Amino acid sequence: MLVAQLLPFIKSLSTRKWSDEDIVEDVQFLRDELSARFESLTTYDEYNSELQSGHLSWTPVHESDMFWKENATRLNDNNHQQLKLLVELLKNSQDPLVLAVASHDIGQYVKHYERGKNILTVLGAKTRVMELMSHSDSDVRYHALISVQRLVSHPWTNA
Repeated sequence: MLVAQLLPFIKSLSTRKWSDEDIVEDVQFLRDELSARFESLTTYDEYNSELQSGHLSWTPVHESDMFWKENATRLNDNNHQQLKLLVELLKNSQDPLVLAVASHDIGQYVKHYERGKNILTVLGAKTRVMELMSHSDSDVRYHALISVQRLVSHPWTNA
């Protein structure tokens, strides 16, 4: 419901004039219930909902550095379940928007969880992101390039 943007749709319906009072009550009930449910969602819940739906888009959670600092390691929970969903989208989607966002998210995951590089290599994400550097869509190529840079770079250490 979050990904389908049902709440804005219901809010739009509630501004219409309806001759049937039952419809008015039902729309009001739906608006109130959806508002209450969405208010209780965390940003990670929102992100997870997007992953589950398979419809990634440039919502604020993807671009928030704070979100990734706080939640990158949570992709490892339940035997990397969310990370595996992200990699599956990267491998199977044909939608350039989904591919760009998924590539971006892979880069953010590695940026905030350095040890994730090995996990992504095992899951086949590194190879797929490298393939996407030659994608026909320039946005996909750009985000794939940034992710590859993060996947292959080594941090400087003082010895």
